[in-house]
Amino acid sequence: MFKLIKYTFLLSLLAFNSLLLKAQKVKNLSLDEALELGVQNSKQLAIANGKVAMMQARVAQVRNQLIPSLNASLNYTRISDNVEPFKVQFSPSAPAVSLNPQILDQSYNRLGLQYGLFTGFRAVNTLKSAQYLEEASQLDAEKDKAEIRLNIINAYYNYFKLIASKNIMEENLQRYDHRLTDTRMFLNQGIALQNDVLKLELNKANLQQNLADVQSAIDITNFNLDLMLGLPTDTKINLNESVTSGKRTIAQTDELMVEALQNRKEIKANQYRQQAVKKAIQISKGNYYPVISLGANYDYNLPNQRVFPQEKAFKGTWFAGITASYNLVNLYSAKDLVREQKANYQQTISLNELSEDAVKMEVNASASAYHTALQKITLADKSIDQAKENQRIMQTRYANQIATLPDLLEADALYSQAQLNLINANADAEITYARLQKSIGK
Repeated sequence: MFKLIKYTFLLSLLAFNSLLLKAQKVKNLSLDEALELGVQNSKQLAIANGKVAMMQARVAQVRNQLIPSLNASLNYTRISDNVEPFKVQFSPSAPAVSLNPQILDQSYNRLGLQYGLFTGFRAVNTLKSAQYLEEASQLDAEKDKAEIRLNIINAYYNYFKLIASKNIMEENLQRYDHRLTDTRMFLNQGIALQNDVLKLELNKANLQQNLADVQSAIDITNFNLDLMLGLPTDTKINLNESVTSGKRTIAQTDELMVEALQNRKEIKANQYRQQAVKKAIQISKGNYYPVISLGANYDYNLPNQRVFPQEKAFKGTWFAGITASYNLVNLYSAKDLVREQKANYQQTISLNELSEDAVKMEVNASASAYHTALQKITLADKSIDQAKENQRIMQTRYANQIATLPDLLEADALYSQAQLNLINANADAEITYARLQKSIGK
């Protein structure tokens, strides 16, 4: 009976673990796939694209203001019949003439056309300003896209470094098990101390705690990557490619700066905004000019007020004309509007220069960081060979009881650190190269 309960419990536990594994989604992910998912599902980019759509709608609204205004109105009125018409008799033999015949059912209908022939160039300059701002918003979206790609690359390689660190720690745990087996054997032979066993067990416990911390960091980074890429937050991400950085040749820093100033989206966006402010100056200067408008109306009324005496019949009449108007106060007030826009223009120039300086500093820092990253790879390649050989020598000497256990543990630590340094150096080189490419607008 006890065995039956035991087997039932084990089967239930296995079934439960199987369900857990099925419930957790696993996603094998390359860097290119991560970039595609991140751009596709980015909330930040959706906001930027929404701003572009708003600016496109605003341009359409301004363009619609250039279209002639066409208005139509229809009206029907029923008036009371308690007003006596006013009649005039011009001769005794002639019948009386009613000057205001009472037409009880009245209808007034008008089709009107209004068009601004000349608005001091304000309409066309407003359209151009809106178009420049639309171009700037599209470039802002491209800038956000480049930043999103860089954030994904950074998160991807940091996740890779954590997983690699975990693998190295797990290898170290296995190595500690072998070291414990050997040391216990030496203890039984009387050539090792109990303190050596305790020291190994303590180091192993510390390594297990560090491994738990790394696993926690992996889980957090995995969750953050899921959110960043638009994946369900219970998705476990597996990286299906290794990281070995190739040494890429880059141009001189001065050449990179020139390329960056030509390609960076925020520089181009600032230039478009600068052009928009120039158009704003022209718009404000439009207040110095009169406004000339064309107007035309067609009336189809019953009774038509232009017909005398009034008749109970629809009559069509029309009129057209040109109107010129000018606000004399603008001779005094317009100069302040112009002065404000000129100050705004000078501000955009300074902001653009400040942005260019920031781009130059970013390019210089990125290029320097990439050169440093390549140097670290070279040093890490040399160190790992030296650390591996040192570990082999210490392991042989310890087996022959020539070296002490602390010497062997130090050699193990140096080799593990060299492995981590090489992995981090390769991953950091990829991150810094991506940051350099982003800094020059690629």
